[in-house]
Amino acid sequence: MIFNTIMVQLDVDSPAAPRASYALELARQFEATLIGFAAADSYVFVPGADGRLGGGGDHASAQRRDRGTP
Repeated sequence: MIFNTIMVQLDVDSPAAPRASYALELARQFEATLIGFAAADSYVFVPGADGRLGGGGDHASAQRRDRGTP
C-alpha cells in the first residue's frame, strides 16, 4: 500500500509531539506529503444593548459598580 498524503489531527488540549513524530516518520517512509491540523471551539462575544460586550450587566460591570469605578 502506498500513501501520497498523510493527515494528522493535532489536539489542542494534549501534547501533539508524539503523534506528529509518528506521522512524520510515516510520511518519510512513504515519501508522502504530511498535513497537520488542529481545531478548537470558537468563542462568540455578543454585544449587549449598550454596545459593550456583556451588555453592562456582566460580572465585571457588577464588580466595578461595587468598587465605585466606572
